[in-house]
Amino acid sequence: MVIVDSIGGIKRVLMDWLNLPMPGASASAESDLINYPSHTPASFTGFRSTVVLLLSTLFLTSPLQAGVTDIQDAINKSGKQRMLTQKIMGSYAMLGVNFQPKKSKQRLQDSIALFESQLSDLKGYQVNDAVSRQFDAVEKLWTPLKEQLSAEPEMGKAVAISKGLDGLMASSDKAVLLITKASGTAAGEIVNISGRQRMLSQRMNALYMLRVWGVKGFDYEAAFNKAVNEFNVSHSKLVNSKLTRGEIKKKLDLTEKSFIWFERSTMKQTGTYVPALVLRAADRILGHMNAATMLYANLKK
Repeated sequence: MVIVDSIGGIKRVLMDWLNLPMPGASASAESDLINYPSHTPASFTGFRSTVVLLLSTLFLTSPLQAGVTDIQDAINKSGKQRMLTQKIMGSYAMLGVNFQPKKSKQRLQDSIALFESQLSDLKGYQVNDAVSRQFDAVEKLWTPLKEQLSAEPEMGKAVAISKGLDGLMASSDKAVLLITKASGTAAGEIVNISGRQRMLSQRMNALYMLRVWGVKGFDYEAAFNKAVNEFNVSHSKLVNSKLTRGEIKKKLDLTEKSFIWFERSTMKQTGTYVPALVLRAADRILGHMNAATMLYANLKK
């Protein structure tokens, strides 16, 4: 198995996939990075757009966020909890495979902190008794998982932790559905669907990282294909929604382009893995869909 992590290695893989010649050797690693976008399609270029997207994604990992403001915000934030369960799993697997260990550890810690902070905010926002009970159930599942995640990653525990986080995701999903039902609006439903795309972007990434790690004990192909299919179906629903227009449509177009890159990056080439490309594409999808979800959530404000 080969894991391609360096810029040069990633460029060679991309040039091979796109049937393009490798550019001349650059003077330094920094110039190599700067020249890199000019040899890729327009949907994968632009240093400034990358910076903007990274800043957008930062709001998905910073625990310094305001409390819940209204029911649409509650749908958005509770939906983000689903995403965080999968981002946590992906970060845990990335640490396990020793992929960008410092960044992966920070990513894991930030995601845990944000899940904890948002859970407290959501429990403090009263929708109805059913929603309150569901968040109590979420907290009951989260407490032991948080303790397990504080230890160094172990392959032997990866499947159990993955199943635990999937259970936490399912419980968080029930909370989203209960809040969506209480909202009684079309906007609430579309915020839920859009928000779930964020989760699927990180679920696909987590499954890929578990495969790179070599974790056994689950049907990777079935789980990955299910996530991809669900993403495609939901994307079609969003594209065809009457609420999708203007800036939201632009975000969905960008999401589609990033998803194409994600699929290309996950294609196994003679035992070669490219986690850096997969992570970049998944996080771009996450950033675009987070922006779209917030736009949907603000439609009636």
